[in-house]
Amino acid sequence: MPYYGKYYMKHQGRAERLAAELKLEDPQVLEPGFAGHITDRENTLIRDAMHMSPRIRVWWGFPRHNAELCGQQAYSAVKRVAMYGDPENVLHNAKLVRQSFAPKVMAKAS
Repeated sequence: MPYYGKYYMKHQGRAERLAAELKLEDPQVLEPGFAGHITDRENTLIRDAMHMSPRIRVWWGFPRHNAELCGQQAYSAVKRVAMYGDPENVLHNAKLVRQSFAPKVMAKAS
């Protein structure tokens, strides 16, 4: 049996239900760092799963509210966490998300 990470095993039922609802072939796509390079469709489906579940959103390093799940920064943040994320370390995932949103913050400061 492959290793899915403690968080995934703890919330395996929820992730599998969301994957079935979103018609994902592989529920492991919802695990940060598992998918590597993801397609645009997978990126959209992951963001849809985050809209449906605050737990998945926090696991991926996003805040609990939906405000930052739309737009180009959210798209690039999901790609970054899918590639370099860690299912065991939510703080690492949050750092990756913040790095994706940093250019937007820097542009406002100038």
